[in-house]
Amino acid sequence: MLLKSAPGWVSENEKKILQRIMKKSLGWPTDYFKDQLGEKAYTGIPHPKSKHPGVLPPEVIDPWAQRISNWISRSV
Repeated sequence: MLLKSAPGWVSENEKKILQRIMKKSLGWPTDYFKDQLGEKAYTGIPHPKSKHPGVLPPEVIDPWAQRISNWISRSV
């Protein structure tokens, strides 16, 4: 999840965010982000598919990191 927020907002709200993640069975609390930050202040970043749960082939990590970097650049 990519969040646009004031400096320190995530650390100040970390406990609330983690509690909401647990309540949603490890899902992002997008309703909380929308309420606190606004509708356009968050976006999900899809991760690469894996044939083996919890394991990513090394060759997909660099392109994924570049995609995340591009999303951050566009959102600034």
